[in-house]
Amino acid sequence: MRSLRVKLIAFIALLLVVLGLVITVLVYTQMRNEIVRGVDNELGGTSKGYSALVSSWYKSKVGVVIAANPLVGTPDPRQTLARLSQAGGFDMTYIGTAEHVMIRSDMKPQPQGYDPVARPWYQQAAASGNPGVSDPYVDFDTKKLVVTFVSPVKDGSALKAVVGGDIFIDDLVKTVLSVKLRGNGYAFLVDKGGKVIAHPDASLTLKPLSEKVPELTADRLGKLAADTTMQEVSIGGESKLIEVQPVEGTNWLLGVVTDESVVTGPLNTLLLTVVGIGALCVVILIPVASLLLSRMLAGLGRLRNAMLEISQGEGDLTRRIQVTGQDEIAETATAFNRFIGQLQKMFIAVKEEAERVTGGWRA
Repeated sequence: MRSLRVKLIAFIALLLVVLGLVITVLVYTQMRNEIVRGVDNELGGTSKGYSALVSSWYKSKVGVVIAANPLVGTPDPRQTLARLSQAGGFDMTYIGTAEHVMIRSDMKPQPQGYDPVARPWYQQAAASGNPGVSDPYVDFDTKKLVVTFVSPVKDGSALKAVVGGDIFIDDLVKTVLSVKLRGNGYAFLVDKGGKVIAHPDASLTLKPLSEKVPELTADRLGKLAADTTMQEVSIGGESKLIEVQPVEGTNWLLGVVTDESVVTGPLNTLLLTVVGIGALCVVILIPVASLLLSRMLAGLGRLRNAMLEISQGEGDLTRRIQVTGQDEIAETATAFNRFIGQLQKMFIAVKEEAERVTGGWRA
């Protein structure tokens, strides 16, 4: 009897544990998908938003340089260049002609021996034939990060001059570094060659990002930018989530990084909560199930005791089992009572017949 109760309790406990595991797996999987989707949307929205901001900044500066194209060939464009330089936030704007003449917005004369045609910004514009921006470099005088925006001016198919403008990008760097994300997240700006333009670690400026994160080579960054979905990388031995977006109109890439803990943290908390609730339910339900089973099987216990008394040869055939309920145990008890009643009648009849025979023999 006790063994049956224990087996039933063990079976119920097993069912509760299996059910709890199934529910935990389903809840964990669903919540993980939702959290991953939310973090992906956050990283994607942030990277796209700031990428668009950098692209807008780039286009506005290129627009100013292009606006200076009509000044090529005018008698003295320096004052107009100065106004454009001030309006566009440039440190200086200038025109370098194919005749090796340099016209500057700061009104300073062309330095002796200086040939604009030999400068990288001029050659870049001549090679591409389109407006663009140079790779960042550190200004010799200010030690600040500078880029040069250029716009070629052609006379037919021949290059007539190149309009250029130098601008400090420390404000752009500050804008990128101001990005805040969950889990100590941050943003960075690199060119397509993997060279760092803006990064929280200032020592990486103008160095390959792969020096800090070997996994983030130029090729890998290009693939991340083409994929534009959240990926997992290892940075400093820690698992991070990263998303990279190309900056329209430039050869720059903007990336955002956050700790993987923004996903695993809530999931671990959820897992502990679900497991704790499940364990508490098992602890509460097992005693309740034990009590209910004891009451449900009480009739079976009485039936067992009655049959044990009869089997030992000392059975009281006048004894009846109290019947409660209408389940199978109650039906068995009723059948047992009926059987004992019939057995009692049979023994009484046998006794009476024996007494009658004995009485007749004595007579």
